[in-house]
Amino acid sequence: MLFLKEWSRRFGEIQNTVDIIMFCLCTFAVFLNVSVIHSALRLFQKNFDTIHVYIISMTIADLLIVSCMMLESLDRLFLFLTRLPCSALHFIGWMSWSASSLSLVLLNSDKLLYFCFPLHYRIIKSVRRTVKLCLFVWILSCCFVSYVWLSNILNIGPSKYFVRCSTSLNTGKLHIFTFYTLLVCVLSIFSSLIVSCHLLRLMSRKRRHSLRTTLQITSSTSSEEQITLAPAFTRKVRSLVFIFITTVWTAISLLPYRVFVLAQYNYLDTMLADICGWKALWLSQLGWLLHYLLKLNPIVNPCITAFIYHPYRMDFAKRLNRHFHGSTRTQEEAEL
Repeated sequence: MLFLKEWSRRFGEIQNTVDIIMFCLCTFAVFLNVSVIHSALRLFQKNFDTIHVYIISMTIADLLIVSCMMLESLDRLFLFLTRLPCSALHFIGWMSWSASSLSLVLLNSDKLLYFCFPLHYRIIKSVRRTVKLCLFVWILSCCFVSYVWLSNILNIGPSKYFVRCSTSLNTGKLHIFTFYTLLVCVLSIFSSLIVSCHLLRLMSRKRRHSLRTTLQITSSTSSEEQITLAPAFTRKVRSLVFIFITTVWTAISLLPYRVFVLAQYNYLDTMLADICGWKALWLSQLGWLLHYLLKLNPIVNPCITAFIYHPYRMDFAKRLNRHFHGSTRTQEEAEL
């Protein structure tokens, strides 16, 4: 028992250290998310590609989430949030997580529609409809979270882990929470993962087919004509690789904690009464680790967009180059 108390004390110190690290990472992610939104607006004005609309929607959600996470980390260290700001913080967080997951579903379904029905895509899809879909996702998320708050499904206050700004389920409301978690957090991400894997398989099949076709017509086609076919196909591959990496990372970071929470509320809480101290401690620490893995999602997402997706990487590099060259010229002019 004494060892468990000592371990709990040390684990509390580890939590404080991790909260400080998370605050620093969230600060970096805020600036990176703003940079990604700026790049998305610039690229959208150039080619009006609908993928940038979905990226803006997901990045705004990530920006709101990391901003809330910064305040949560500070609150765990200094306990300064009262009930009303804490409730607003969780409201924005829930709404942003929902909008981010549903925007990812829209992004994957958009590309699936493009590759399965390329002739009808331009008729069915448009920039205006894409913007309306993203706005509908945000309104739907806001309405559902408002229903959760107005129905008093959650209790805002201290938890059994001694965190003041936290949420807990009120009695008799488990079915609504389970429905929300399954529909928005589990099924949406899992379906996006299946669609993304299917799209990557379609793209690899088309790539092999185009290579065979190119080899067959090499003798009758000039090399210049072949080069003009490459950029469009390359852009498709880059966008699909970006979507696949984003979807896989979202599934890896979000699904384990969501499944753990569902298991905890439905099964583990009733089992913990019969479990000895060690097993209960390890289960709570496993939940803590999975929770922080989930929190890494909106921090890593802008890194994937800014450093892996080619158009954003090039735009980011151009802006950095312009900034450093501009500062160098200013210094040279000052020296003269």
